[in-house]
Amino acid sequence: MSERITDALMKEARWQAQKLDREAKGNEDELATIRARLTEYKAKHRNDYLCPCCWMRSEQWSPLDPLPAGKDDVLICDVCGSDFLIER
Repeated sequence: MSERITDALMKEARWQAQKLDREAKGNEDELATIRARLTEYKAKHRNDYLCPCCWMRSEQWSPLDPLPAGKDDVLICDVCGSDFLIER
């Protein structure tokens, strides 16, 4: 289960990086920052999964909290409000 969640959060971090790349519109300093953040992002630190949105936007480690869910896992960030549906 841990690997499935980690993979999904890494995929989200890559998607966030692509989105920020488009918004940077060729600004080389911003592009370098985005790429560095993507390289440094860790989906899990100790027992906490970390929000890829907070990291990519502001280089902030924000733990994700699990929500009770049905057949899938849901993680939510208390800082930015992002939620992540992790399919089983």
